[in-house]
Amino acid sequence: MLHLLLLTAALCQEAAPAVPAAPAKPLAEQLDDFNAAHAAWLAEVEAKKKSKNKVKSDPAQNQPPPATPKWPVPDVDVPEGAQGLMDRLHEVGRLDSDEAVAALAALVPTLQPPLRGAAVHGIGLCRADGARKTLQQCAEDKADDVRRQAVRELADGTDEEREWLRDKRLKKEKSPGNRAEMLHMLLEREVKGLDAAVVDAAKETDKILISVGVFGLGRLKLVKQRKLVEERLTDPDPVVREKCFATLADLGGADSWRSLLEAFADARNLPLRGKIQIQLRRARTKEEIGVLIKDGLNHKEEPIVAASIDAIAWAAEHQPELCGPVLLKMLASTNAENRTSAIEGIVRARPQGAIQELVKRLDHEDFKTRTDAVWALAQLGDLPPEAEAKFIAMTNDDRPSVRLHATDALKWYPASQEALKALLARFDDELWSVRSAAVATALAFRRTETLAPIVKLVQSEKGRVRDDALRALQVLTGEDFGPFTQNWARWLADLPAGYAIPTLERVEEIVAKRKAAREAGEDKTLAKRTEYHGIAVPRGGVVFILDISGSMENNRVSKDQNFFEFFGEALIETVQRLDPDTDFNIVVFSDRIRVWQDKLVPGDAQNIANAIEFLRDVRAGGATNIFEALLGAFDFLETQTIFLMTDGEPTAGPVIEPDAIIEEITQFNRDRRIIINTIAAGQAKAEFLSELAAANGGQAVDLTHLGIGKKAPPKKG
Repeated sequence: MLHLLLLTAALCQEAAPAVPAAPAKPLAEQLDDFNAAHAAWLAEVEAKKKSKNKVKSDPAQNQPPPATPKWPVPDVDVPEGAQGLMDRLHEVGRLDSDEAVAALAALVPTLQPPLRGAAVHGIGLCRADGARKTLQQCAEDKADDVRRQAVRELADGTDEEREWLRDKRLKKEKSPGNRAEMLHMLLEREVKGLDAAVVDAAKETDKILISVGVFGLGRLKLVKQRKLVEERLTDPDPVVREKCFATLADLGGADSWRSLLEAFADARNLPLRGKIQIQLRRARTKEEIGVLIKDGLNHKEEPIVAASIDAIAWAAEHQPELCGPVLLKMLASTNAENRTSAIEGIVRARPQGAIQELVKRLDHEDFKTRTDAVWALAQLGDLPPEAEAKFIAMTNDDRPSVRLHATDALKWYPASQEALKALLARFDDELWSVRSAAVATALAFRRTETLAPIVKLVQSEKGRVRDDALRALQVLTGEDFGPFTQNWARWLADLPAGYAIPTLERVEEIVAKRKAAREAGEDKTLAKRTEYHGIAVPRGGVVFILDISGSMENNRVSKDQNFFEFFGEALIETVQRLDPDTDFNIVVFSDRIRVWQDKLVPGDAQNIANAIEFLRDVRAGGATNIFEALLGAFDFLETQTIFLMTDGEPTAGPVIEPDAIIEEITQFNRDRRIIINTIAAGQAKAEFLSELAAANGGQAVDLTHLGIGKKAPPKKG
């Protein structure tokens, strides 16, 4: 199937060019405009204060509180009407002149938050020679918010500027919050020489500094400071304790896993057990897993036993020989969740005897265990003949998840007439994911009997199942009439008696010949499809997820365009070309998420116009909460395909470890079959996003080479 996917998608890795910006106004004119708008805004704020005071004195005229400021909200809430003023200050910075820098620097002491920070950010956007020196001066300003914004700009600058922060500002910074943020940014950017600063912060009394210090101990792998981390495990602040859990896992070793189990058992950490569980799952070495087996499985408290089984299941991919036999024994657990964890780990470890034990669980009294078993067997393959009848019966189960995985399991019986009969019935299933599974299983059967129901799906479906059916017909027959249903129906009707589906080798020859004809301009049957960064946008339920964190504004594709503008325009142009048969929605995210509509809506002219207005209205700012952004897309039952675009590593949300995000989302998606495509840019971990896409049936596009001073990766082949 990969061959045909590559043939039918022109994988260009650049978005459409942005609309040229209007010529910038001269500096003097921009300053006059800002001063006038600023004065008007101050007068309006003062008038509202007076009006509010009058309302307070007259209960009969009491009014509701002002509307919540426009989301996303930066560090200081943006007062109503201030966002436009902030944008004006940014535009002054984009003039890229020393005069603009001087003008912004002169404005800083005359403004109030958040306008002061916006002026400093404007200096950071400026590429004039004096901008960086001015930022260093701002980093020593008396006002905390001015210093904080200047440090943010310098931390995203050159290595020399980050070293200046480390050597000249870190120890001198009086605000604990500012110092903590500066240290955290330097750690995230892998600045050397921070060991002493990290240890000092971990010994502080300020909780924010302690948290960053503990984080740094793990980031820098300061194993000799493990005792300091263990001492902080009893800190009354849950945020500090949570940082300790992650740092112990970063430091690794048997002692760390013993401490994590002890923390799990501590009654003070009952609300944090989910956080500890995530860290327990990071066990990789035999020593760490050995603690889970010896201490965890033999613990007197059932929750600790369950957490240990779960962690061993996750570790099975890394130590299958050690974990596999243990997990097989856990299949006998009386706890259903323990059996689920064991089955998931068995799929990773693939121990000897797994197939036989899982086949036994197909008759288990617990519905969840039966479902887990059929899912696992469908993944493992090499199934015994005696299990076939059970799978066939399960394809008629009342529960959709059972039908889905049983239909998938039929692919291991392609020569069976009874299995084929059961498969054909699933093409009419009420659930789209089961029909999609039937199409995928038909590829393993390669039987002419499946052609008619697949063509019927092409004619009757409008969503992703239709695209799945079209691809299946191409893979099975080598023919390609694109989305033209009448052509497929005519082709099916004209098939000669005794037609046999060609071999895969023959299909590859047909496809190669057609590709050559299309490149020569002799074959026009391939219909042009809407694409998003080179990935075809399917029909059906599509959710676009767009990163609007602060880095999207700070990182620049070119002198005139930042990431937020570039990728926002790319999404707008994709939305403008959506097929009417595509239902869609948009999720934007930073440290929190914002969903455009409460349901997926058709790609008609009005909805497209509303979506564009929404995208043009959002503002960048905040951290990067990838996990909850994905969950936001999963909230819609109609979701069939997700496009995730981000330029950063996960830094916010309940799950921030990349491996944990992949595992959690893939597990959540097990019964949904949602395709997740990813687009990586900026500082995003392309490998993490590629693995997330691969684990969920999608494609990954790596655009991390985009940006000023970056070079595109060499082309392969």
